[in-house]
Amino acid sequence: MIATGPGGGYDLYGRLAAQHLGRFLSGQPSVVARNMPGGGSIVAANWLYNSAPRDGSAIGILQNGTAFAPLFGVTQAQFQGDKFTWIASLNRLVNIGLVWHETPFRDVKDIFEKEIVLGSSGGNTSALPNILNSLLGAKFKVVAGYKSTNDVTLAMERKEVDGLLGTSWDSFKATKSDWVRDNKARVLLQVSFDSHAELAGVPNLSGLVKRPEDRELLEVVLARQIYGRPFAAPPGVSPGATKTLQDAFARMAVDTAFLADADKRKAEITFNTGDEIRTLVERIYASPRPLIERAIVELNKAGE
Repeated sequence: MIATGPGGGYDLYGRLAAQHLGRFLSGQPSVVARNMPGGGSIVAANWLYNSAPRDGSAIGILQNGTAFAPLFGVTQAQFQGDKFTWIASLNRLVNIGLVWHETPFRDVKDIFEKEIVLGSSGGNTSALPNILNSLLGAKFKVVAGYKSTNDVTLAMERKEVDGLLGTSWDSFKATKSDWVRDNKARVLLQVSFDSHAELAGVPNLSGLVKRPEDRELLEVVLARQIYGRPFAAPPGVSPGATKTLQDAFARMAVDTAFLADADKRKAEITFNTGDEIRTLVERIYASPRPLIERAIVELNKAGE
């Protein structure tokens, strides 16, 4: 089950896994991919948690923030993110802030000294710049109304806006490989606490956040992007079936044919175990309530 519509990153990773996973399961069963979009992944998560069979035959790829929806007060979420059976993630997201190469903005200092006009298609592209304005004193001006990040990049080419913040590096590489090749954009910032190996020298939030309380807040807000393409099964799946699925993903993630197919589709593979995802989700759910409430306030202010 793919929690988004056809096209896009989650559909790509879901269908990639569906094509190869059966080879690593006993009997080599067919794995059928179907889309279940709606509510920013909430529809699919509700189905997986409450209605899907619990024998290991049903798994889903959820959007990276879905597990934390109940924690942040999303009333439509009829599940507990820390109760899913987490299987694996095939990617680790690092969001970036970039500007068109013809703008005067050269490095991260400019985000605090000059107004940078960013196009937004909602979600991270609105929330993240507004959060950085609120917490760090950045001077982003967000222009909403674009339907997709592709529309924002077209607006950058037309010089309607200066840049974009909140797309992931892997998606940017896959969709704008010519920009990367021809240096059509400058990456000013990594919106992450972990640097991407391909972005050496580009500052990330770890060097910008000064106050411990702000660092704790951003850790909660950004936790959803750490394991960027998470696969889960319903709660209550037996330990044996869980291990079978986790082991199958682990073997698939290093398989030559799988990696070649991923490379052909420009799908960056960074494998993370189900235990790693579960540990992160449980840690965020165990955060002090005042910290969660502050995160809710900041996300609401940011328009998410």
